[in-house]
Amino acid sequence: MGMFDSLLVEINGKQVELQTKRFYQILNRYQVGSVIKGAQPGTSVYIDTVYLDQQGKQVYVQGEETCVYTVFVVIAHGVFVDYEVLEKELSYSCIQKEMKKLKDKWSDSARLMDFLIKVLTENQDKLKSLHGKIANSLSIIEKTKQLRAGQEVSELNDLDWNLFYSSYVQSYIQRDIRDLAKVGDERAFVRFLRSSAARTGQLLNMSELARDADIASNTAKNWLSLLQASGTVYLLEPYFSNITKRTVKRPKLYFLDTGLCSYLTEWLTPETLEAGAMSGAIFETWVLGELLKSYWHNGLKAPFFYYRDKDQKEMDLIIIRDGLLYPLEFKKTASPNKKEAKNFHLLEKLKTFLGPGGVISLADQFLPLTSTVHTIPVAAL
Repeated sequence: MGMFDSLLVEINGKQVELQTKRFYQILNRYQVGSVIKGAQPGTSVYIDTVYLDQQGKQVYVQGEETCVYTVFVVIAHGVFVDYEVLEKELSYSCIQKEMKKLKDKWSDSARLMDFLIKVLTENQDKLKSLHGKIANSLSIIEKTKQLRAGQEVSELNDLDWNLFYSSYVQSYIQRDIRDLAKVGDERAFVRFLRSSAARTGQLLNMSELARDADIASNTAKNWLSLLQASGTVYLLEPYFSNITKRTVKRPKLYFLDTGLCSYLTEWLTPETLEAGAMSGAIFETWVLGELLKSYWHNGLKAPFFYYRDKDQKEMDLIIIRDGLLYPLEFKKTASPNKKEAKNFHLLEKLKTFLGPGGVISLADQFLPLTSTVHTIPVAAL
């Protein structure tokens, strides 16, 4: 079952995320109905033995109080169609019997066709819902344009984004920041917000932030700490060890709310942002934000770092998990190539264990770039 990163199954009435022993692809959390990239044709049954502690959390070493489970997973024509969890470690003959039962079950073409049609229908419904949301957003943008041009709008949708973010900034200053940060000059704080937003995805330079906002360095540090505490800004720390003496030690600044970031830097429509100088930085920020949320929303600390040496060779993100380093690049292109991962080999010098790498891009499918690097569609996040 080595093709899985993580698998969502139900054990004793609770949904449990199981990590397998080795990873083929990263950033996937498979569940029934998921399409499995790289799966073999036909119907296959995979098996793994997992250990859970008394709280239902997966552990990797069997102890006196751990529960042992045998997990069977059925992949049919590239789709995760079924699984079975048995609360014990089975003998070889029992495993073979169970695998045959599951394979025979899903070799029934009528059963498989009914399941695939159900999954397809559910995905189509989700797509229709997404199209509706996109259409609604485009309608908001168009009506906002009409308002700014002084035209009358007969029906205004629930939200005007420019008005929303303008009010948000004012509320942020007047209700939340003034007392906490002792902001005496609101215009200076807005300048500081704009300066921070304009530097999303860049190395933190506190002196430049202070200079652009015309404030003291200590004030800039205090305000930046407040932005961090409120979740507006995230500082991505560099990865380095005793071996990597030539690496940059400064963190990178990310302004996580990309809508607010675009508003503050005056990219007010998707079209102008797409064609603008900050489109790459906004894309990088959005991707990082989505990855961070996948950890934070599960109550986990994100083991995220970036790499950059003094020769300007950089990797956008390194994820550390189970002692392995997974390098990632973020590229706003629909046609990534292996050059995007040209710096991944630098990690080999760190004398650590490496997992597979990925290039998160606008490509619409998972494709191998090298034997250890795949494209990862941004839609998969």
